[in-house]
Amino acid sequence: MDDLTSEVKVKKEKRPMRASNFLALGYFCIILAGAILLCTPFARSSFNWTWESFISSWTNPLTALFTSTSAACVTGLVTVETGSYWSYFGQIVILILIQLGGLGFMSIISIVIMLFKRKISTKQRKIAVQAAGMFDIGDVNSTIKRIISYTVIFESVGALLLMIDFIPRYGAIGVYYGIFHSISAFCNAGFALFDNSLVEFNNNPLVLFTIMALIVSGGLGFFVWENIFRKALRWRKFKLHTKLVIIGTAVMLVIPAVLIFLFELNGDAFEGMSVGEKILNSLFLSVTCRTAGFNTFDLTKMKNSTLMLCNALMLIGGCSGSTAGGVKLTTFLVLVFAIVSAARQKDVSIGKRRIEDGLVRQAGAIFIFYLILLNIVFVIILGIENNFGAGIYAFRDTLFECISAIGTVGLSTGGTSNLTMVSQIFLILLMYIGRTGGLTIIYIFADRGNDDGTLKHPSEKVLIG
Repeated sequence: MDDLTSEVKVKKEKRPMRASNFLALGYFCIILAGAILLCTPFARSSFNWTWESFISSWTNPLTALFTSTSAACVTGLVTVETGSYWSYFGQIVILILIQLGGLGFMSIISIVIMLFKRKISTKQRKIAVQAAGMFDIGDVNSTIKRIISYTVIFESVGALLLMIDFIPRYGAIGVYYGIFHSISAFCNAGFALFDNSLVEFNNNPLVLFTIMALIVSGGLGFFVWENIFRKALRWRKFKLHTKLVIIGTAVMLVIPAVLIFLFELNGDAFEGMSVGEKILNSLFLSVTCRTAGFNTFDLTKMKNSTLMLCNALMLIGGCSGSTAGGVKLTTFLVLVFAIVSAARQKDVSIGKRRIEDGLVRQAGAIFIFYLILLNIVFVIILGIENNFGAGIYAFRDTLFECISAIGTVGLSTGGTSNLTMVSQIFLILLMYIGRTGGLTIIYIFADRGNDDGTLKHPSEKVLIG
């Protein structure tokens, strides 16, 4: 009996860590490493290589942790200005965190493994493909190489286009600005080296269209680009996921842009802009609201209708397997089709393809999880700020800040730096879960669902609706 007990204990001890938990742990380690580096005096722009400066230039740990989390989770919320507070060393640390967060933790691990000529195990394949948002675990090496190729191509082209404007404007440092903002845009991070984000470029089509193209490219997902290139732009050959993403993205960009233009046509947000500039900035806000976090005008001047529309866009976010955040566009679309199918009392079908019931349940679980977590943290932060904070955070600003954090967007209407320490910690939690939570929930349920020996309980009807 004792031998049997010890054997069971050994088996339990050797049980491998779930892929979703491994990913969450990986992001946590990246964030912690980044926070430690940002704490050092070398990361501060005020550091001047004297002993006194070395002693006084250490960054507050919470500020460093908040910035590191925001960068690694490709969010863009900041408590200090990126361009003026951090030195070039600090900015490069932030840029590396953004790139790691955009590519995905396991993509980096797979690259390291390939560099050392080691074979990737089945478990590592599963985790890497899961992190990259792909379906096939067959040839992970080729998949990771293509992801890197797509990233380098898009970011390089974007950087060159931005340099066309930045170099004449800022001189040689424009090269660095082009690279930084290209990576930040493609990874949907929203970090900018200018204290007012991109406000000074709100009438610059080259810069804004380049940033928009990078945001959309990164937000589509690597699987979509893989499918598009492999099928040579033949629509009929595209996977259902690719078709959903392309059509859904187009709709989610055009319709909100039109609504934003109509809402703010005579408002204060677009004051002083021509009609063409209003159209350009409406489109830009529609794009950046999905997950990027750049802004081209004062968001505090937005009307409530525009702000609520932005809340919805931020919560939906980009596409699965991309650099974007939110509950994800395909998750939202599956739920919309599920509502229609439930009303018709039929199976969930999209484009003559039936969606598995398990996938619908997972989509519902993710959406409900986000809503519950969002409401809990929102109420807590609102209570903290109204009772212990400066009292400047209104209902709408607190909600906007929370959705921006959990959607890994980075837009803000009230000034994140004005929040109390406890509220900032809760925003860190939202950003972290926003980057890892969706995948974690999907694969926790998927792993548990693989136990075929689970005893099923008797069924019984419950009144709903």
